[in-house]
Amino acid sequence: MDNQPYSVQIINRHTARFTGKDDNNFSALIEAFRFYAEPIDTFIDLNDKIIKQYPPQKLFQLELR
Repeated sequence: MDNQPYSVQIINRHTARFTGKDDNNFSALIEAFRFYAEPIDTFIDLNDKIIKQYPPQKLFQLELR
């Protein structure tokens, strides 16, 4: 996005931290990221300020045989 580096740090199973040059791009990046990591529902910046938060997803465990 805009030829600038952005990073995502997964803090725990519900929270990720976004960093990058232009925080105006975070919403679009979060939407793209959520496609691959839907259980992460809270997104924060470097100052731990919530950028965007979604309702928690119900997690369940599958038994593999």
